[in-house]
Amino acid sequence: MTVSVTIGVYDGVHLGHRKVLRKFFRSAGKKIVFLFFRNPRKGFGVLTDLAERKKLILSLGEAEVAALPFEKFKNVPAEKFFTDFLVKKYRVYRIVVGEDFRFGREARGDVRLLRNLCRREGINLQVVGEELFGGRKISTSRIKKFLLRGDVETAGKLLGRFYSVSGEKVKGRGISGTLGFPTINLLRKKNRIYPEGVFLTRVFCSAGEFYAVANVGQSPTFGLKRVFEFYALEPFPKKVLNCRKFKVFFLEFIRKAKKYKTRGGLIKRIKKDVEIAKKNVFRFAKFRHIW
Repeated sequence: MTVSVTIGVYDGVHLGHRKVLRKFFRSAGKKIVFLFFRNPRKGFGVLTDLAERKKLILSLGEAEVAALPFEKFKNVPAEKFFTDFLVKKYRVYRIVVGEDFRFGREARGDVRLLRNLCRREGINLQVVGEELFGGRKISTSRIKKFLLRGDVETAGKLLGRFYSVSGEKVKGRGISGTLGFPTINLLRKKNRIYPEGVFLTRVFCSAGEFYAVANVGQSPTFGLKRVFEFYALEPFPKKVLNCRKFKVFFLEFIRKAKKYKTRGGLIKRIKKDVEIAKKNVFRFAKFRHIW
């Protein structure tokens, strides 16, 4: 049986990744996606965890998806990885990668080396050109920069979908309820990239879905940091309050966090946030839930 593989980190499975994967899924025979996955607990911010990457990849086609722990392979020389792992262990017939592909110890292996090795072993290599946005290459690091600036709309264009983060409900301090805007608070994951600011979002849980205004990052009026909370544009249905896990899709940036001198000033601003969100919901009428 012929075996075709593609290899990469694929964090975000953005439009650049999808260009490579579409080419890969046209392969005949058995298909394997090898994901290099670095332990997120080491402090590296990611757009997607391993389970999310697998779901996104498999939404594009049928293949075996195998995680390659970065720590296990980081010191393996490029040629040894190619010969021992791809040729001897998997008997690879075809390899599909992006033109910026790097592999082996200290990322010394590049497409030029890979092409020479494939030629030597009679392996079919396909190198896919980069995908551009605004005249520049789409990359995971570029998407992260947009998200950290709160620009979720541009990040979404590069991803090919709205950026999303899942979280488990945790008990808040009850402050928002006293302002007339009861929130659901979610636990932030240490390894995830979070956009900061106030956003229009679409929230999903086992009991349903709804639009909400989310505050992520800080609540400077009350001196709180690492906040991840949202309040629905309409009162929460009781069944939603019983949900434990939520998935939040970031649709549109509303504003940056700001410290208000009075509670009244903050309440007035939150009411305006809700008005803006309700006014702009129509833009997302064709929203689709894409992993």
